[in-house]
Amino acid sequence: MMEETSPSTEQEQENEGGKGYLHSPLTRFSAKVDQYIKYRPSYPAQAVLSFLVKTISFTTSQIVADIGAGTGLFTKILVSNGNRVYAIEPNKEMREACESLVGAEHTNMAPIDGTAEETTLGACSVDVICCAQAFHWFDPAKTKKEWLRILKPNGWVVLLWNSREGGGLNESYEAAIRAHCPEYKDIQATSVATKTSKRQQEFFGENPIHELRVPNPQQMDLEGLLGRVESASYAPLPGTTQHRTLLKDLIDAFTKHEVDGHVTMGYTTVVQCAQLK
Repeated sequence: MMEETSPSTEQEQENEGGKGYLHSPLTRFSAKVDQYIKYRPSYPAQAVLSFLVKTISFTTSQIVADIGAGTGLFTKILVSNGNRVYAIEPNKEMREACESLVGAEHTNMAPIDGTAEETTLGACSVDVICCAQAFHWFDPAKTKKEWLRILKPNGWVVLLWNSREGGGLNESYEAAIRAHCPEYKDIQATSVATKTSKRQQEFFGENPIHELRVPNPQQMDLEGLLGRVESASYAPLPGTTQHRTLLKDLIDAFTKHEVDGHVTMGYTTVVQCAQLK
């Protein structure tokens, strides 16, 4: 799941004091699918694949589980490389988007309704587990047990995400979401940071973590900037005070930093590879 039908009674909502956001990790992206497809940055395919070849001897014959596949941003890179991919995604709307956008063009992808903790895959069935922009949503202990079960002997885990880094627009964007997105601090506290972070160290233990960091800037117009924040699960629901003030601050940030009608969001794609024992 890479980060939700429109907000409905099926989803937990909170609007106390003008706050509005969605809770459940399994449904919080259902209303974000269109924004995710349009406005989220992808990953530098050549750099990532070259790193995997060099670091874990990655080949096109290896079977991959892409866990938390979302709309298929990284899944598409894997299947385009020729790998057989199980796209594990518990959110119905995100999984259907992945099947439509990626599966329609590639027969080597199988969308699966499953979670990191319960993939539904067979024992020793995959060579590599990949997880793009989703590791922070998982229960570490249950996930590790399940991944050890489905990985073949000497299999690898690959974690990757796009991390906002740099000044300028990034500083203005960070200030806006910290001020107006109540859930952001909680989510950020569990998100992946470096290979020495507590979450990584506890998950992989003493196994060495190999890391790649490569610039992946995203250029966008005003629609793209506003759409980028709307794609985030922590964005306040439309109609709330936080939502209105958030968009105002981002419009001001765009005006301050734009050049020829565009701004650049600084991202670094981070890839970590390690084995589980």
